[in-house]
Amino acid sequence: MHRSTSLRLQQASHAADDTWFELCLGPGNYAMHALAERPQPCMTPLRERFLLDPVRFADETSWREDGADRYTWLLSTLSVSLFLVGRSRATVVPMELFEPLLREARTAAGVLVVDRYAVYARLPVALQYCYAHLKRDVEQLQAQFPDQKEVQCFCRVLIGLLSKAMRLRKRPISDRRYYQAAERIRQGIVATCAAEARHPGIQAIQDIFRQNPHRLYHWVRDRRIPPENNYSERSLRPMVIARKLSFGSQSPRGARTREVIMSVLHSLAKQGHDPTTRLTEALDALARDPSTDIARFLFPPGPAALPLRESVLPPDSNAAPVALSA
Repeated sequence: MHRSTSLRLQQASHAADDTWFELCLGPGNYAMHALAERPQPCMTPLRERFLLDPVRFADETSWREDGADRYTWLLSTLSVSLFLVGRSRATVVPMELFEPLLREARTAAGVLVVDRYAVYARLPVALQYCYAHLKRDVEQLQAQFPDQKEVQCFCRVLIGLLSKAMRLRKRPISDRRYYQAAERIRQGIVATCAAEARHPGIQAIQDIFRQNPHRLYHWVRDRRIPPENNYSERSLRPMVIARKLSFGSQSPRGARTREVIMSVLHSLAKQGHDPTTRLTEALDALARDPSTDIARFLFPPGPAALPLRESVLPPDSNAAPVALSA
C-alpha cells in the first residue's frame, strides 16, 4: 500500500496485453478512490495540528495532471505531512491552510521554514528563510567571478558562516552554549553583509540579509527552528520519484486520492506507526462499526506543543567558548 502512493496502476504489468490491462485498470482505480474516501476526515485534524505546531516547513515541486503542468505542495511539521497534489503555484494553495486564522484576522504563532518564493511572504505567519538556498546563491556568485578577489573573499566568509549555522543544531552541546554560538554566528553574518562592497553581485546578496532580518534569525532564538529547509525537501522526495515514474495524475480525482493517501500514510509514519498496519486496523474498525471516528482512531488528540522562545539566553561568563570551526 505504501508503495502504491509512488507508483501508478499503469505500471502494474508491462507484459499484460491491452485487453487484460483495460479490464483491470478501472476496478483498480475505483478501489484506490474508494480507499481514499475512508480516511478523508483525517485531513481536518492534520490541518489543525499543522497550524498548532510552532515549527512548520513548506516546499513545492512540479507535477503533471492529464498532461497539464501542475504543482504538488508539502506543508509539514515533524509529526504531520500535508500533501496538496495537482494544484497551481499561486498563493491561494498554501493560504487555504491558514484560512481559519484569516477569518479571525489572526497571525499564526510559530515559524514557517521556507525558501524565498514570494508566495510565502503573503501568509499570516513568521518566516525563516532557508540558508541552504542562500548558500547556493552565494556559491553561484563565487563560481561566476573566479578572478574577482573581492567576490571570492566575501563568498568564502559568508559560505563559512552559513555552513556553521546549519551544522550548529546537530552539535551535542547544551542550550546555553548553543545560543551563545548562534548569536556569534548571527553577528558575523550581519557584519559581513553590512560591510561596504563595490561589486554589484555582493551588494545583491547583502541586500537580502539587510532587508530581511525578521526572516533570517529565528533559529538564533529557538534551537528547534532549523536555519534550512532540508527536512521538507527530503520529505517531498517521494513525490518527485512518483512524478518521474508515473508522469503524474490522470484527473483531479486521482490527484485528490493521492493527496489523502500520502498525507495519512506519511503522517502515521512520522508518529512512529507502521502506516500500512495502522491504516488496516482503522479500516477493520470502520468495517465492524461504521460509526467509528477514523480521524480520532488514527490521530488522537495529543499534548499541545511548547511555545517558541522569546529571547536569547543571556551569555554565561562561566561557560567555555564554543569553537565555531568545528
